[in-house]
Amino acid sequence: MKGLEPPRLSAPDPKSGAATNYATSACYNLYMQLQIRAQIYELFHQPTFILMSLISFILLKILFVYFCLEIANNTLNLLADG
Repeated sequence: MKGLEPPRLSAPDPKSGAATNYATSACYNLYMQLQIRAQIYELFHQPTFILMSLISFILLKILFVYFCLEIANNTLNLLADG
């Protein structure tokens, strides 16, 4: 038993509109996604962005060390008073 449909000698006739509209929409969506990704890539690879990220990272490290030292100092003061 081969199948339920009879064998075809040529490709079926294209349907009107549906597949074409879907393909056009899918291509446009892909194009827009690639455009957005390209813009994000450009944003994150600008020298200004990299410099600001580095400065932010260093400042966060400094704040972290400062607060750790404050906590340690407060703990030592509590132990000395107690």
